[in-house]
Amino acid sequence: MNSSEQPVTIHDINCHPYGRSYEEWIRLWWKWLISIEKDKNPAFDHTGQLCATSQHSQQVWFLAGTFGGPTVRKCIIPKGKAILFPIINYECSFADAPSIRSEEELEARCRQEMDQIGDIYASVDGKKIEVRDYRVKSKCFNISIPPNNCLGATGGETKIASDGYWLFIEPLPTGNHIIRSFGSCLAGKIQIGCTFRLTIK
Repeated sequence: MNSSEQPVTIHDINCHPYGRSYEEWIRLWWKWLISIEKDKNPAFDHTGQLCATSQHSQQVWFLAGTFGGPTVRKCIIPKGKAILFPIINYECSFADAPSIRSEEELEARCRQEMDQIGDIYASVDGKKIEVRDYRVKSKCFNISIPPNNCLGATGGETKIASDGYWLFIEPLPTGNHIIRSFGSCLAGKIQIGCTFRLTIK
């Protein structure tokens, strides 16, 4: 059996992978992404060369989505690492939405945006995933936003909330794998797609 024929295990959103809830891992993912300056940020990388930036977890490897449009990335991931990545997601903070005054409003904005998602798709090694089962809402949490950040927001300490569709994949076998994902709003104005050509070694 080659690597693409072996079963893929995706954590249910009610599980606690490696001792943390999905929501806790997603908060860590956001802190990871936002901590990286825009010119070095994996979300703006169209080749995969920044894939290993600030990967400090011993157990989980974070993959970034994009801020719009399709991209293809080649990434090398160490054997034994689980993978967490967003199919499509949305964040809202007091820093990039100063007109919002309460945590409840931040969470509602994220929920409203995700309720407008029309098409959504993901596959691992050609096996389609029922992605509607993997929507996770994250209540407000504290975050430090650096200057020159990927959000284009004012730097400093703030509150942020998020909502989106995520996959948390158990470590893939050694070898080559392909993860594809796509999401768009109902109007089709926002379209995000990633193809990850992964080498596990």
